[in-house]
Amino acid sequence: VLLSISASVGKPVILDIDACIHDGLVSFRNLTESIDREYLYYALIDLKPRLLAKGQTGTQSNVNSTLVKRSKIPLPPLHEQRRIADILSTVDEQIQQTDDVIETTKELRRGLMQNVFDINTTAKTSESDLLNNAQKESLGGLVEVISGVHVKSEHVTHDSSETPYLTGPADFDHRGFSVTKYTNKTSKFCEPGDTLVTVKGSGCGNSTFATQRAGISRQLKALRPNDSVGERYLYYYLQTKTDLLS
Repeated sequence: VLLSISASVGKPVILDIDACIHDGLVSFRNLTESIDREYLYYALIDLKPRLLAKGQTGTQSNVNSTLVKRSKIPLPPLHEQRRIADILSTVDEQIQQTDDVIETTKELRRGLMQNVFDINTTAKTSESDLLNNAQKESLGGLVEVISGVHVKSEHVTHDSSETPYLTGPADFDHRGFSVTKYTNKTSKFCEPGDTLVTVKGSGCGNSTFATQRAGISRQLKALRPNDSVGERYLYYYLQTKTDLLS
């Protein structure tokens, strides 16, 4: 059983091949007869929030192996561990099946969006005809661009009473974004209705739609549309331009 202690802190995986690991992972091996391997995997998932709360914060969180060793998990009798693991693995299988359907739907969505927004498309749709005949405008005249700023790691916390703080595309999800970091030391914010675009790093070009106010790091820019362009229209358009922006 492996556990990430850097960047994606607290993410476990059961390894079924021989492999080398780097210093961002710890390995649990030679398990005693008192603990089931699959139960340990789920117990580590449950441990993640506590590790994040105790970890060093910054652009990415880190914990050390000593902190992991000192962490405590519930340890019911072995037969109860196996029953719990069986129940949770069954739920995971159902989630995976749902995720497969979601991914197929996302592929359909991406194809539809590309078809709608590609003004050179040969598809005969009313949407493509409309865009081919539409007036072209510079993006700079349609949006205000808010550039994020860096916040020192000592000012980034997991205290949810502070302002949400986004550090990059790892925070993006299909609902907008997930908040795991907070700070009161930033001066640049996205607002609901902004489109967030990644402008630095490996996720350059990735975008998402802001559903709440949050501080933004220098890896991100918030595009705030004026009255000439719809918020959701801008977001969906930029979703088709990831490769162009990367």
